[in-house]
Amino acid sequence: MSDDIIVDKRVHRSKAAFKKALIALLKGSPLPSITVTDIIKQSGYSRAAFYSYYKNKSDFLTSIFNEEVQNYVDIIYDTISKRNGILLESTTYEPALNFFEYVYENRELYRFILSSNLPGQNLDSFCGKAYNEFIKKIDIELFKETPSFDIDFYFYCYTYLYMIFIKYWIKSDFKYSPKYMANQVAILNTLRVSKVKPKNPVKNLK
Repeated sequence: MSDDIIVDKRVHRSKAAFKKALIALLKGSPLPSITVTDIIKQSGYSRAAFYSYYKNKSDFLTSIFNEEVQNYVDIIYDTISKRNGILLESTTYEPALNFFEYVYENRELYRFILSSNLPGQNLDSFCGKAYNEFIKKIDIELFKETPSFDIDFYFYCYTYLYMIFIKYWIKSDFKYSPKYMANQVAILNTLRVSKVKPKNPVKNLK
């Protein structure tokens, strides 16, 4: 094993430890009260290691934020690509389950993303960056018989769609399992409504 590979693995481990430390700290404290010292102590790595990667706390958060955008795009791409012309619950469930298991593992980070008002580190910023990555990285071919459709519109909607699922999950304080959430998304993708009617019809007074 080359020295470069060893160094890369060491960098990956230490960065992952700092991220894990932040997620652990977010369980008990709001982000503004968490200091770099807190993150370093929680991670088990040195201050020198932290500052060899990040200038300060803001730089660290930006790095985590951008990394999460990439993770989000990759996993949504997996969800879309597994369908490839087949709209079945089974083709949606597995990638959706992978997505919700990942989010559950990093749920405190997603609580922060969806509740943050920090410039450049909030939901709109996250989705804006994810949308740009979708446009750059993913190409979709529609069936010939498909009516004219705006692909930009498709990517924009998908970017926000899964964040809405997470927002609903957060609202329930993650009381549902990843399997439950994946199953609901799979059903939603193939849902056929037989009838829509008001719960309390207004009686005709004539």
